[in-house]
Amino acid sequence: MNLGPTVTCVLGNHDLHLLARVAGAEGEKKRDTLDEVLGARDRDRLVDWLRHRPLFVHDEKFAMVHGGLHPQWTVDKAAQLSAQIEAELQAPTWRAFLAQALGGKKTPPRWDDRLGGGDRWRAILAYFTRARTLHASDGRVDPEFDGPRSETPAGRLPWFAMPNPAWATHTVVFGHWAALGLDLGAHHLGIDTGCVWGTSLTAIRLDDRTVYQIRAVES
Repeated sequence: MNLGPTVTCVLGNHDLHLLARVAGAEGEKKRDTLDEVLGARDRDRLVDWLRHRPLFVHDEKFAMVHGGLHPQWTVDKAAQLSAQIEAELQAPTWRAFLAQALGGKKTPPRWDDRLGGGDRWRAILAYFTRARTLHASDGRVDPEFDGPRSETPAGRLPWFAMPNPAWATHTVVFGHWAALGLDLGAHHLGIDTGCVWGTSLTAIRLDDRTVYQIRAVES
C-alpha cells in the first residue's frame, strides 16, 4: 500500500475473504490468520485500499490474474467483467454485494453471459480468484481440487490448458495454484511456488522470462 502506483496487485480469494469477514458476509475459517488486520486501528483504511484493487490487469502483451480465466473470455472481455466487480466493491453498498456474491451457495455456476445477480458475480469471481482446473465439458470451475497437475481428476483440465482459449492473444501471469509450482508455457506463467508452505517466493522478469526465487525463512 505504501508503494502506491509503483506496484500493481490484483485481488485473490484470501483478499476477498478478508473483505467478506469485515462485511459480515462470511464467518471465520479454521485456518484464518486475520485477527491482527481485523483488530488494527487503521483497519478501515486498509480495507478501503484493498477493495479498490483490480481483479485483472493487462497491457499489450501480458495479463495478470490471481486464479484464471474462462476459455471463451478474450482479454478485453475479462477486463470488462473485472470492471463490473470492481465497481461493486468500490461502491458504498460493497458489503451487501459481498453478501450476495459470496454468501449462501458455494458452488459456482457454469459461466453464461446471461447470468445475473449473485450467480453472475459468483461465476466471475470463481474464475478470477479460485480457478485451477475446469470441467473439460463445459468450462465450470472445479473449486475443490488443489493438488499437483499430475493428479488432476478425470474430466478436468488446468484452466490454461483448455483448447483454443480466446485470451491467448496475451501471456497470462497467475498464482493461486501452489501445488502446480513454477509452470511456464507459451501463453501462461504460473509463479505460485508455495512460499506460504515454506518453499520459495518467485518473481519473473517478463522481458526475457528470467526467474528469481528466494527461499522462505522459517520464523
